[in-house]
Amino acid sequence: MTIPLHINVGNVVPVDQPLSITLPDGRIVIDRPTAPSAEPADFVFTRLDLAGDTIVSRAYTYRPRPFDNAALDTRAWQSARTPGGGVRIIGGVPQREPVPDDSIDAFNRIRGAMNFPAFQPPVQSHRVANDGALWLMREEDGGSTQRWTIIRTDGALGGTVTLDRGNYPIWMDSETFFLIERDEFDVPWLVQYRLQIE
Repeated sequence: MTIPLHINVGNVVPVDQPLSITLPDGRIVIDRPTAPSAEPADFVFTRLDLAGDTIVSRAYTYRPRPFDNAALDTRAWQSARTPGGGVRIIGGVPQREPVPDDSIDAFNRIRGAMNFPAFQPPVQSHRVANDGALWLMREEDGGSTQRWTIIRTDGALGGTVTLDRGNYPIWMDSETFFLIERDEFDVPWLVQYRLQIE
């Protein structure tokens, strides 16, 4: 008997489900359908009040990025090396776990079972800033950095922040943000950065 393999690969769910973010005064919905082609597409930011009425709704155009083999391999490795396919977060900091001895077998099985669409969803993850702005982690580009788009509470674009891959903002406002960074001895440091409008 064959049992279907269902795996949450990395922290990305490659489906057309919108992101729903609960706030004290309502919620934000990010409608992020998977693009059917490389032609420019839109994702939609909608802010709702507690009654469910729309406060603001805006569409943002982007150029779809394909899932390349390197990106899919990375997600398979994340799942193979981490029990349950997730990363344990303590105090906003991803925790490194020991690599299981059978990682290569798990990787081969996971990678063979992965069925991703041709193009990545335009929004991978999110963080809500202290000032109510929304930080959206964008598509993977296969490089050593990760791009975040900031959307202000009124739906206007607040800018773009590029961070080293694996560094996630843990506290943000309109002027500064904090990261946990590790030095050459793998010691974690809390580092503050100032946002600058260019």
